[in-house]
Amino acid sequence: MDTLVAEIRQKAEDLLSRKVVSMVLGFTRGNLPMVTRPCIVRSPEDADLLWWDDFCVMNLAAFIPPRHEGKIGVFAKRCDLRNLVILNSEKKINLHDDFYIMGIPCHGMLDSEKVRQAVPGNKRIESVTSGKPFIEIMQHGGSQSLERHDMLRESCLTCSQTSPDIVDEWITGPADPEPLPHDSEQSPVIEPDRDAESFDALFSECIRCYACREACPSCYCETCFVDKAGYLWQGPDIPGEKNSLDFHFFRAFHMLGRCTDCGACESACPVHIPVRQLVLHLKRGNAAFQKYEPGLNPSLQPPDACFCPAIHNHRK
Repeated sequence: MDTLVAEIRQKAEDLLSRKVVSMVLGFTRGNLPMVTRPCIVRSPEDADLLWWDDFCVMNLAAFIPPRHEGKIGVFAKRCDLRNLVILNSEKKINLHDDFYIMGIPCHGMLDSEKVRQAVPGNKRIESVTSGKPFIEIMQHGGSQSLERHDMLRESCLTCSQTSPDIVDEWITGPADPEPLPHDSEQSPVIEPDRDAESFDALFSECIRCYACREACPSCYCETCFVDKAGYLWQGPDIPGEKNSLDFHFFRAFHMLGRCTDCGACESACPVHIPVRQLVLHLKRGNAAFQKYEPGLNPSLQPPDACFCPAIHNHRK
């Protein structure tokens, strides 16, 4: 990991010094163990702020500055790359002209909540050292080893590791030396035959903080429908579980065909609701979306964005 961090910092310093980019978007260390946060570096002297470890879970595509001059360098995981393609296809960004993409092969990010629950006695965690197949947890009064696979985020367990061909260069090589333990048959949290009461129970803990919306790179509307004036049936000030469920259903339908299953929404949820599973549930029930993987092909539009005037006129 130290080698990777050194390479990231050196690359950022070089690009900024040669003015290939005007800024670099990556991650920096947080104030607590198992916490990183997005970071924008604008000068070569600040390249040492950049960091990379197994807790870079946020999707950097959600942190693109809305207004900027010059190219933006981005140190991106595969899920970040796919969301950049989505934003480009929806005309929110111009990948070719405004970005310099540096891909970082990802072995899956760790779930900090899983790590906390695996530490007996709720002891304070001081640091986590990555390794394969185990990670080393340093805590107050001792240490312990945990199997890395068991600590992976749920979205990483089902990641196909495929990425779009938009990378200007790869950091540490174009492919993972060891594939992720991909589990395509992993059972969804939301089963196809769930009834209304089951959905109510699943989202009953929602406090409508909208952290899932803020973390999602595809939730970029300047004013969300729940914040519009006049929506008296829905809004942050209206109590009731049904209003929470309505928000999640409306948002899930908006994300259908656009969600890359990066898991940023679940990582941001303070009450650990399996938010991403609702979109997966809708996708499984819609044949048009079952074989479509958002963000893999820069030239391919999602099924609901395709319109053929000839077919439309024929049907009339």
